[in-house]
Amino acid sequence: MTLGGCASLDALAPPVSPAMLRAGHGVGSGTLENGRLLLTTRCASCHRVYPVAAYPSAKWKTILAEMAPRAKLDTAQHAAVLAYLDAALAVPPTPPAR
Repeated sequence: MTLGGCASLDALAPPVSPAMLRAGHGVGSGTLENGRLLLTTRCASCHRVYPVAAYPSAKWKTILAEMAPRAKLDTAQHAAVLAYLDAALAVPPTPPAR
C-alpha cells in the first residue's frame, strides 16, 4: 500500500470518530469503518491514497463512479466509501499534534 510521501494514513483518511458518526446521517459505525478500510486498501492497491479533504463531496462522487468498477466495488461497498467520505468531509480536520 502506498500512502503518498510521509503523510500518515490517519491524516489522509481520518479514523471514524464520534463527530463523523453524528455527521453520517444515521449511517452506522460499521459502514463508515468499512468505507474507510476500502478506501485505504482497495483504492490504495492501485495508487496512492489521496487526502479525503483534497476534493469536495461532489468530486469524490464523480471519482468513485469512475473508479468503483475498476476496484470491483459492489453497490454496498461503493455506498460505504461514499458515506465515509461524506462523513469525514463534514467534520473539520483535527490539527496535527506538536
